[in-house]
Amino acid sequence: MLLFKLPIITTIALLSLFIVPAHAQSQRNHKEQERPDPTKPKASRPSNQSRHQKACVSRYKSYNPSSDTYLLRGKRVRCRL
Repeated sequence: MLLFKLPIITTIALLSLFIVPAHAQSQRNHKEQERPDPTKPKASRPSNQSRHQKACVSRYKSYNPSSDTYLLRGKRVRCRL
């Protein structure tokens, strides 16, 4: 009985060598994609912030430009720079 199953198992094993799994194909395509040049400077967006907002952002980590406030001991305080 084992001799009868041996050709079937061998055939399946050989066929599995030629079939490329879908996840391997997607990885191959992913690696072929063009990568950005690290030496090329990135395009920056024009800043819509005023000098006041830039000063507040640089001074207070919790500064919120839309409300012009920052956190001080758990309370929102208006930036006066």
